[in-house]
Amino acid sequence: MTSLRTTGDATSAPPVVLEYKRVAKTYPTPQGGGIRALNPVELSIRQGEFITLVGPSGCGKSTLLNITAALIPSSEGDVLFKGSPMVQPDRRVGVMFQAPVLFPWRTVEKNVLLPAEIGGLHVNSIIERVRSVLDLVGLGEFRQSYPSQLSGGMQQRTALARVLAYDPEILLMDEPFGALDEFTREAMNIELMRIVRQSNITVLFVTHNIPEAVFLADRVIVMSPRPGRVSGVVDVPFGPLRSIEIMRDPKFTELVFQVRAILGEHE
Repeated sequence: MTSLRTTGDATSAPPVVLEYKRVAKTYPTPQGGGIRALNPVELSIRQGEFITLVGPSGCGKSTLLNITAALIPSSEGDVLFKGSPMVQPDRRVGVMFQAPVLFPWRTVEKNVLLPAEIGGLHVNSIIERVRSVLDLVGLGEFRQSYPSQLSGGMQQRTALARVLAYDPEILLMDEPFGALDEFTREAMNIELMRIVRQSNITVLFVTHNIPEAVFLADRVIVMSPRPGRVSGVVDVPFGPLRSIEIMRDPKFTELVFQVRAILGEHE
């Protein structure tokens, strides 16, 4: 499957697709006060970048992701998608959560088709793409299977296919592989990198796992404890095609400890 999106002139930097303009969030309390979850965030993300967001529990990572998807409003500032404020969910921005959220009475294929049905699209207009994406994630022969017949990794592949089938430009992922065993998680990370690099999708990936954050990312965004803010950015110099063997590289270990050091500044 190839994307219709272009990467632009190879000699120029890709365009910025997401901009965070002092984005902050305060949750109101019943007593009339507020809990500050996220201090103002300033950040720019370019087309095709794989950005990982790492930080302690409760630091606002998921809050920032939900604001990006326009699932919740910011209290301050704006998220700009290609220069326009994100004020409502956009089909060009796909979201994948930790739980696959599959309907047990629907087959793999019908679970992937569900957004089309909800959105009023004619199934015939997208069925070939759905089947192509299922082949891409290694589920072509399981499209008539039910979730109960799938492993945890295969269920997550189904959830990933459900997002990719609608050709998103941005993919927001909130610890999507956190519930998987380590071996399956590594396999899913490699598969995810292969797919997004092939499709030139921009990814914002939330994780608690520092080695995972470094392994996947072009840049690791490190967040402070609540109220969260960007406390550091670590550039990852490895190329787009990576194998698990890269974890043996001393530079990989150095980057992991660099992220740890930034997190440790707030302990």
